[in-house]
Amino acid sequence: MNDRVELKKPVAEVYVAALNELGYSASIDDEGDVEFKSDGVDLKFCAVIDEDHHKFVSISCLFFYKLSSKDEKTNVYIACNIANLETKVAKTYLNRSGRSVSTSYECFVDELTKENIMAAVRSGVVTTTAAMKNFVEALQSNS
Repeated sequence: MNDRVELKKPVAEVYVAALNELGYSASIDDEGDVEFKSDGVDLKFCAVIDEDHHKFVSISCLFFYKLSSKDEKTNVYIACNIANLETKVAKTYLNRSGRSVSTSYECFVDELTKENIMAAVRSGVVTTTAAMKNFVEALQSNS
């Protein structure tokens, strides 16, 4: 395990405890971030841990939409923009590869406690789910 992952581990363990209490299946990945999903839902979320800023929370749903062709990019950018306009504190974006879309919820907590992480996760899952819904609806209306 590298030093960066080792620095993330105590924070990741707080996330895993919070997620397990909320009923999610959670695990720490090879980069020290926390992956989680809910039973019966086909979406995987990720809590990206910033080892330098433990009070920063980022809940993401990575690669939830894959582009079928390069011709689709303009409509995807428009749909991302609409999702960002309609969903507070969410970022929906075309990934650097230009082949898929992700969304994330970001906030700060006062203290790194299980209770604060539980509250942030609840808000994060609701917000990212709303952003994905707004993205899909905007994409369908632009196609």
